[in-house]
Amino acid sequence: MQRKWVFVAVLSLSLLFAAAGVAAARDPEAPAGFDNSSFTGTYAAISINGDTGVIGLCNMDGVGAFSCNFTVNVPGQNKDRMVVPASSTGTYSLTAEGIGLAPEEQKAPDGTTNKIVNLLAVTDAKAVGRHLLATEVDSASPNDQGGTDHSVLRRLPDVGNIEGGFSNASVDGVYALSSPFGPGVVGICHMDGAGNFVCDLTAAAPGDNGNMQMLSIANTGAYTVTSDGMGSVHYTNTFPDGSTQEGDDDFVISAAEADGPFTVATELTDLGRDPGDDQGALAVTILRRLPDLADTAGMTETASMSDTTSGQ
Repeated sequence: MQRKWVFVAVLSLSLLFAAAGVAAARDPEAPAGFDNSSFTGTYAAISINGDTGVIGLCNMDGVGAFSCNFTVNVPGQNKDRMVVPASSTGTYSLTAEGIGLAPEEQKAPDGTTNKIVNLLAVTDAKAVGRHLLATEVDSASPNDQGGTDHSVLRRLPDVGNIEGGFSNASVDGVYALSSPFGPGVVGICHMDGAGNFVCDLTAAAPGDNGNMQMLSIANTGAYTVTSDGMGSVHYTNTFPDGSTQEGDDDFVISAAEADGPFTVATELTDLGRDPGDDQGALAVTILRRLPDLADTAGMTETASMSDTTSGQ
């Protein structure tokens, strides 16, 4: 454990000193760049490392302190999955180049704690005047297996001026579904904005003689979204032979857009409470919202074919 701490400390200090050297050579007329106030607001946190998945929300105060609440999905005792809540608090500091450290104390439901140090790097931002606001941050920290765990934090829109924050109505429209980790599943999901959904899924499953077979699945169910952007799903899978399977998932709104008085989820990161295969694999699905098609009723054929993108 001590070796890992030394490695991370040396790596972190090297990057910070390198950033300081770059900062010394900066044009004094250039924008101020990053500082602690660049890291402010609510961020969706996603960490998929091996067979462990973590989703949650972190609130950064813009001064140098943060607090997070997580749903942790880990292997169980008999190739099943176990879902537990967790939380953490800590501090952070960013250099003008967007590199920083974040000492963190993680707390489990039984009250036990674990202290780690995260190495931060801003990987996406937007300019607000002469200031930069971090919209995506990569975090790396040592794990108990002698390796490094990675997580990404994506800034969600400010919902303080939106009555009630997120709700079921935030998840509304057509979403493309994919599974970058675990069993291969793709599909299209129709979310009604009132807590109900219908998905047409295609899953890749091992067939006879090691061949891959495609399986069509009708997936229906209900979802609930909390005001801060977490959610849960209860679903029923119906297979071609008529058999059914029920299950539950947890998700976080991992990207969203403000649309007037509403906040629309453009991406969901979903973790299955049930194993993804017979070996107890973590099942992860990503749902990304597709654009709404324009209502062409009442449009002439000429109007519908016009190119309005040139601005001429």
